[in-house]
Amino acid sequence: MTCIEASGHADKDGYIKVYNPRTKRQTTAHRLAWEAVHGPTDSLLRHTCDNRKCRNVDHLIEGSQADNMKDMLDRNRLGKRAGQDNNMATVSDKDVALCRSLYSGKRGELTSLGKRFGVSRVTIKNWVSGAYRD
Repeated sequence: MTCIEASGHADKDGYIKVYNPRTKRQTTAHRLAWEAVHGPTDSLLRHTCDNRKCRNVDHLIEGSQADNMKDMLDRNRLGKRAGQDNNMATVSDKDVALCRSLYSGKRGELTSLGKRFGVSRVTIKNWVSGAYRD
């Protein structure tokens, strides 16, 4: 099915903002459309079409921020901000690959690898789990 693009003012992230009479607040056009069909939700709404202006409820699914981040990685929507191309990166993609090859899953290994590469154990966990895209 085709995207149905909302018109109006887009916020800094590219989402169209509209007034929600139920909450008497600004919301996104796609959330207002979802709520008109499915009712209110506290979930994050994800665009399966990757079009932030789309308000077609058939293109929306509920999920979490983690789901949304996985979508971004899976669909290569991070662009040049991922991996060593991120201007905040402290290691190279080669270092991440080396870390992954060294990781065996032993207790305490995340911490020791973090010390070796100069990053936190959480960062190492992200590298070995694939949350870091190289």
